[in-house]
Amino acid sequence: MQFAWNLQTFKTFDTRHVILASTAVLLSVGLYGVTLASSSPVSGHLSVAAGDNSFVSIPDIPNTGAPIVASATKQLLSPMLSFDFDNGFASAYGALPRFDAAGFDTEQNIVRANLGGLGYVNSSQIVSMQKRGHEMGTSADRALLPASVFVVHSETTFAGLKKAIDDAADGNQWLVLVFHRVDESKTRDGINISHELLQKTIDYVKARGIRVVTHSEGLRIAGSAAASTTP
Repeated sequence: MQFAWNLQTFKTFDTRHVILASTAVLLSVGLYGVTLASSSPVSGHLSVAAGDNSFVSIPDIPNTGAPIVASATKQLLSPMLSFDFDNGFASAYGALPRFDAAGFDTEQNIVRANLGGLGYVNSSQIVSMQKRGHEMGTSADRALLPASVFVVHSETTFAGLKKAIDDAADGNQWLVLVFHRVDESKTRDGINISHELLQKTIDYVKARGIRVVTHSEGLRIAGSAAASTTP
């Protein structure tokens, strides 16, 4: 089971990195007009796929609540939204039926060093997520997305999430919402949110009719939009 998951995951990484590389070329010639803004990165670890298809875990610093780490200034034909879950927490896996019920596929950014550990997903759960349409990715890839990134933390309110969603929808942009744990824990790491807040967010996105995409799907759509507007 572990071996099968590795092959599936590496295949996903290889395919997406080709897409990301193509997108980076488009970005370099200004088709998207992406402006990177300084802010505090996500709390925890970023997992990235190295050139030899191994994994590297990079220590990060705690999130201080600044939500936007990238901003897309190029409008798309219609808005898109991605639900990212970082680090592979088991509570995030437990929340997936909410997305399955809504017909939404998520982006799961797993840190291999955590796999099977206490409070984290295991290889069987990885396979289950893939079979249900959820995509395995890396948090590092977000830097190349022509999207705005909103990091959700324990102090985030529904009003704040609603504003970010409305701004992206009204501006025909791609918004990536980044989550970590989904539980009512009172731990002080600041990265857990309640099931109630998550469900309200899913319901609002559904009500607004915003297309929910994985990273690879969003890149294909954004790339097609850029190509269609190229002289």
